[in-house]
Amino acid sequence: MRRFRSLLVMLVIALSFVAVPAVLPQETAMVECDQDVILSKFIAERYFNYAAVIDVMIAAGDEMDFSLMGFEEGQFTPMAMGMMGMMDSMMAIPDSMVNDMMMTRIIEVMRMSDEDMMSMMMMEETGEMTMLMPPTMDEAPECSALRESLRRFFIALSITDMEMMGAL
Repeated sequence: MRRFRSLLVMLVIALSFVAVPAVLPQETAMVECDQDVILSKFIAERYFNYAAVIDVMIAAGDEMDFSLMGFEEGQFTPMAMGMMGMMDSMMAIPDSMVNDMMMTRIIEVMRMSDEDMMSMMMMEETGEMTMLMPPTMDEAPECSALRESLRRFFIALSITDMEMMGAL
């Protein structure tokens, strides 16, 4: 009997080493991007409510190929942590340059095709124009998705601002 209990205890201990790691939540690795992308993310979040825009879009069913919380902030961590303390429950910064009306329009423009976005910026025929190429970098897919989202956000922000000023 004593031998049975000893075997049972050893079996339970052995199983705990095997089974527990499978049950514990796995820590997700943070995605590392270049500093330009992370700094652009910080500027978009801090001054233009990018995190709130993305949050509203996700809540409305838009799919993103990244999580804003999944990126390593590196040397920008202190600024990012300070900014997080300024955000409200909607991921918005109260003193942002983007108001609710602008946010609604930015989301509308971000949902447009690239062609529609570009045609909005072409006020008049300018003849031959050089189209700038997107970056060609070997980076994590999440970094590419964040870079693309930031590009679209800044274009939408620019279009919305120019529309509100009557320039488009």
